[in-house]
Amino acid sequence: MITTAALLHDVGKTRVPLEILNKPGRFEPHELQEMRKHATFSGDIMREEGGFPDEAIAIATQHHEMMNGSGYPLGLKGDEIHPYARMTAVADVYDALTAKRVYKPGMPMYQALLRIMKNRVTEFDDQVVDAFIKVLGLYPVGSLVEMNTKEQAIVAEPNPLDSRKPKVALLTMPNQKPRAVPLVISLIKRSEADGREITKVLDPESFDVDVEELMKEVKERGEATERRRR
Repeated sequence: MITTAALLHDVGKTRVPLEILNKPGRFEPHELQEMRKHATFSGDIMREEGGFPDEAIAIATQHHEMMNGSGYPLGLKGDEIHPYARMTAVADVYDALTAKRVYKPGMPMYQALLRIMKNRVTEFDDQVVDAFIKVLGLYPVGSLVEMNTKEQAIVAEPNPLDSRKPKVALLTMPNQKPRAVPLVISLIKRSEADGREITKVLDPESFDVDVEELMKEVKERGEATERRRR
């Protein structure tokens, strides 16, 4: 039920006028006020439908509340905000930042995480942020990155111990020539990393990289290696 509530947390937007909901530019003050009503509407809809527990309704109504009390619709702060709503808030902002819209491009995943980290404590529950980053990693799986060696790589697996040092699949060599097959290494293991560090995240479209196909290849090679070990 809690998962369902998280998925339905924005159902109140069905009661927001379409001309506001689909507006491509900045909201006027009165439009923003109307848009913010969706959180209250979401809770109202769940109550009207019935069968939703208090926790679910809290997710719907409180997912835009902030730890410092600057959120809406009630201006709750700290422990006044339900724990499940604090969790949903982080996921909701991450999704909003990374999603591609008609009026804006999607923000790179690592930049979205850095923005959330910057606003931890003031806006978000810092423990929730820590857990979220440990699950996704500072560089989420599938990110195209560049190493200090100028090699390009795909993030293959997060590292819950140190989000800066995930497992990566090296796609090129230091001279930037493509590798025949991706070389998977763990940046936390000195013997494998050999001094390599991630220096920046790249835009896959700018480099004509098909992340989905590469991730599939890395997964297949990883599974083949695991079978050989057995």
